Amino acid sequence: MPQLRYLAHRTNQRIFQHLTVEKIIGQVLEEHGIQADAYQFQLGSIYPEREYCVQYDETDLHFVQRLCEEEGIHYHFQHSADGHILTFGDDQTVFPRLAPLAYQQDTGLVADDPVIKHFGARLETRTSQVTRRDYDFEKPRLQLEAKAEGDAQPKLEDYDYPGRYTDRERGKHLAKRALERHRHDFEQAEGDGDSPTLVSGHFLDLTDHPRSEWNQLWLLTDVQHEGKQPQVLEESVTSDTQPADGFTQGYRNRFTATPWGVPYRPPLKHPKPRILGSQSAVVTGPAGEEIHCDQYGRVKVQFFWDREGQADDKTSCWLRVSSSWAGDRYGAITIPRIGMEVLITFLEARRPSRRQDQLLATRQLKLGR
Repeated sequence: MPQLRYLAHRTNQRIFQHLTVEKIIGQVLEEHGIQADAYQFQLGSIYPEREYCVQYDETDLHFVQRLCEEEGIHYHFQHSADGHILTFGDDQTVFPRLAPLAYQQDTGLVADDPVIKHFGARLETRTSQVTRRDYDFEKPRLQLEAKAEGDAQPKLEDYDYPGRYTDRERGKHLAKRALERHRHDFEQAEGDGDSPTLVSGHFLDLTDHPRSEWNQLWLLTDVQHEGKQPQVLEESVTSDTQPADGFTQGYRNRFTATPWGVPYRPPLKHPKPRILGSQSAVVTGPAGEEIHCDQYGRVKVQFFWDREGQADDKTSCWLRVSSSWAGDRYGAITIPRIGMEVLITFLEARRPSRRQDQLLATRQLKLGR
């Protein structure tokens, strides 16, 4: 059993700050004894540091898979006689390539070598345009909107807010990845054969098909193996029942695949956990200080579920403090003091896979003596 499976049996609530997705995933893996020589990142893009990333009431495996899906990173295992290496990638070059395999239409006769007997591809309707919009309170007049679109018709748009970015280039990257996620299987092939070398996460190099455009590399996304050897069954087991397709002995497989030119992106199957309502936390800051805030009056807090925080100026990102009246060069605000308990609201928390890492201090609470 891959060591990665152990991650499904530990649930946590904690905060990561100023780390890239690679460093976060690496930290979680190494906590489970998966050392640096047992996993590798083969990434073509540079991923920015996440200022504030929360794992909240989810297993370590769910958390790692969620981060990969958010960034458009896939993973697979590279097996050898000595073990396996967990490989993370974000483009097609990371997938191994199998030896060329010929297509030979099934005639009922046994071929001299393993072949692909049936192969066909189809097109499916998918989203063809993605728009992501967001808001940066430091630049309120700046319209943050990123788009990615292809040539497919009709124009079918996926529009969403918030887009989880404040940098334009980051927005373009996320929109592009979202479009690739929608369209990664718009062209999909299905086939069967008798070559046991087929492995999902590898490229099938198809040859000798009468449709020349299909003689290319196909990424195997699913392979189902089936083998029958009736002579090894107990002699007492007898049956006159014959399978409908006549397959009684030997080996065969079925597979699905996508073309080389269409980037594979994992679907969003592991959303962020919802945080419904509000939570309370204590305002934190450097030792010996009464007030700790930035130029916008934002404060830092430590949640009661956070067992790694040290009640200092590094417990969280900066949180805006709500006010009954505020504006440009007018209004009023009461900055919570260090040690005060405050109520924290999560922006867009009503929606799955949204901002449990975008926080707002809405009011102060009275502490007991």
